[in-house]
Order: sequence, then structure tokens, then C-alpha cells
Amino acid sequence: MPGPPILTSININSNKVDVVIAVTKRANTIILDRITGQNIFDLNYQLVETSKVPGEKTSPYQLNLELPEAFGKNIFNKNDVTNISADSESYINSIVNNSQFGFFKPISLDKNTIIYNFHGGAEWMGASIDSDSQTMYVNNNNIAWNAKLIKKENINEYVSSFSRLLDQDGYPGTKPPWGTLSSMNLNTGKLNWTVPFGYYPELKKKNIITGTENFGGVTATKSGLVFATGTLDSNIYAYDNLTGKELWVRKLPFIGSAPPSVYLAKNEQFIIVQSTGSNSLNQGYPNINKFGDAIVAFKLRK
Repeated sequence: MPGPPILTSININSNKVDVVIAVTKRANTIILDRITGQNIFDLNYQLVETSKVPGEKTSPYQLNLELPEAFGKNIFNKNDVTNISADSESYINSIVNNSQFGFFKPISLDKNTIIYNFHGGAEWMGASIDSDSQTMYVNNNNIAWNAKLIKKENINEYVSSFSRLLDQDGYPGTKPPWGTLSSMNLNTGKLNWTVPFGYYPELKKKNIITGTENFGGVTATKSGLVFATGTLDSNIYAYDNLTGKELWVRKLPFIGSAPPSVYLAKNEQFIIVQSTGSNSLNQGYPNINKFGDAIVAFKLRK
């Protein structure tokens, strides 16, 4: 659970229930009764393979939640291999064919393991909730990673090795969308909509809208606009909260690095965003990310 918990209320059988909500790096949403601590939706546990690494003990059961619906990918399979080009697909398949993957597949000493959620699912900024409509908005990363354990020589210790699963051109090795923005009905746990979040200019020219890995955040407003930032294209976006339709976009000096903030000054409304680049994105995309130090403000027209 990377982000702060959020306090709100939802409707269950026409009753108002005060809840606490947290989003996870597996793209799950945990909703608990704030008084009793009980989970609002059923907790389903699934039997899983346990670790074979000497000295490591893992649980034989893991949570496999049906509701609320996952807002991103969390179990890699061969159908997830990229399809943006034949060369990319062939390159990634050569890695996949020599790797292991699956639901909570334990990391191995012998084989590369492909998993989501190192930088997948939700991130440190968490989600944004409209308490009036019991709707949650959350940005997500569908980025697969290679992972492996390596035993140190002559001692019974291990180090972890992990890196993004990227193709020969540096694009994520999974099918798009690589970054998304989603709206969820918290009363039912069902997604209202999910849209690609961000783009690569060179792919957009080919009508390939992929979304991008993102580390900014989303802010919902009472006006029906949802503002979001943090994509590799360095844009700030505004979406229709009911449909997910993109309504407005502006280029920032650097990648947005936090959720947009909304405030009033002299009876006028402003949107402000930190635009500094991203250390997390720089690790995977150093040729795209640039660091800077900007605070950018937009004023809403009356």
C-alpha cells in the first residue's frame, strides 16, 4: 500500500457507512468499515506456490480480490506481450520464453521472474475521492519487471536484481495501455471507466495511444473536472469525470511530480502543479525525463 489512507463514506443497502480506503501496488482497492475494521467486500484467498529459496518462507495463501475490481494489471501472462510492432513482440517473447511468471510466483535463484507492481498499480500519491458521488479516481502503471535473486559467494545471503521489462527501443514490453486513469463506483466496487493516460509523441503519430508510466497524481473537483499529471509527455490533463473524455491538455516545463492542487485567491480559482521531473521515471527513461524546478499555475476562466 504505497499511498495514504483516505476517509470517506459510502452507501450500502441505503445505509451510510464511514470507511477508510487504501489503494495498492497490485491495483487493488481495500475498503474497510472505519468503526469495526471489517472489509466491505469479500476477502478471497488463493493457494499459491511457496518459495524454494533456502531460508525463505512465504505464505501458502495470497489475497485474490474480485471486488473492488482491479484498476490495472497484476498477473503477467503470455497474452500480455507487447504488440506495438513485430520486432518488439519477438524481442520480448525471447525473454518471456526463458522466464517464469504467474499469480504470486515466488522469485527464484534459477530463473528470471516477470511480475507487475514494482512500479505498478497505484503509487505514493494514492487516489482522489469525490465523497458526494462516492467515486474514486486513480492513476495506474501497467509496467512489468524482471526479477531474480542472486546468492552471494561463500555466504548464505542473497541480493535482489530487478529491472523494467523493456523492448529493444526502450518501450515497455507489455501490451498498452502502459499508464491509465480510472474511475470507480465505491458503492459497488465496479469501474466506471478506464482511459490511457499519457502518450509517446512518435507512437501517437502512428495512431498508437499507449499511456505512459506516470508518477504525478490525480485530483478530482466538484466542477466535474479531473486533473492529472506525471506522464512521460510532461503534460497536465483535464478529464470529464463522468466519461473519462480528455477535455484539456497543456505542456509543462518538466514532468509533473505531484497531484495538482486546487485553491481560491480573491474569488478566483487556480490549479497549481509541481513540475520537476521524476527520479522514479529517470531510472527507466533517462533520455525522456529532464529534471527542473518549476511551479506552474493555471487560472480557471469565469
